[in-house]
Amino acid sequence: MKMKRLSPPHKQSLFRQIEATTATEEIANSLIATGDARASRLSEMMLDPAYARMSFAQLCSRVGLSAGDVMRLYCQKQASIAMMRMAQQLPDIMENLALPALGQRGLCVKCAGKGTISGSTCTDCCGSGEFRTMGDIRALRLVFEITGVTHRSGRN
Repeated sequence: MKMKRLSPPHKQSLFRQIEATTATEEIANSLIATGDARASRLSEMMLDPAYARMSFAQLCSRVGLSAGDVMRLYCQKQASIAMMRMAQQLPDIMENLALPALGQRGLCVKCAGKGTISGSTCTDCCGSGEFRTMGDIRALRLVFEITGVTHRSGRN
């Protein structure tokens, strides 16, 4: 079977695209945080003045990383940052989910909270003078599932 030859790093446009769209320091900082030894070495070389004359593609080639490897590592780091930012919103999102799950309670509109109309028991509130509505059942189920009170079944 014939091995596919890759074009030399300096001819790969993907390296040029990476350099053109992302600052060198940002790439270097992202690579350090990946935990990949080759990426950490590349990051060090990118910030080391001794390697200033070498292109990004040449540095990547020297540590054994392709442009695709660098993009994948950079994207993983960016996804981690995005998840952390997203997680900061979870308390508000969860509260907004829980609010529709709450039921409503108030005075009966028909009898104005008296429980009777012209001496007869109010039929809307059964004489209690209050109304009570159940919260949104879908929101309630989701809140219970998320908090572990119930477990998701195969049914919708």
